[in-house]
Amino acid sequence: MKTIYGATINCPVLHLHGIEESHALLSTLDLEKSWMKNPRDLTIKIVPGVGHFIQHEVPDDLNQTMSSWLKDSGN
Repeated sequence: MKTIYGATINCPVLHLHGIEESHALLSTLDLEKSWMKNPRDLTIKIVPGVGHFIQHEVPDDLNQTMSSWLKDSGN
């Protein structure tokens, strides 16, 4: 497990990634997993047809996805 500034991520994380994203690459997801104390706590959702600004491009889908994830991660 790697650290970020000497720390690890110890909580569930939702990573939403627009498939048209040109700045943050999907290839960085393995690095992100390596920062997690428990890599199974990382949920990755790939959003088709969306780029970097998911909140502007598909706000309703974003809200639904986050809402469902928060409900599920509370169990």
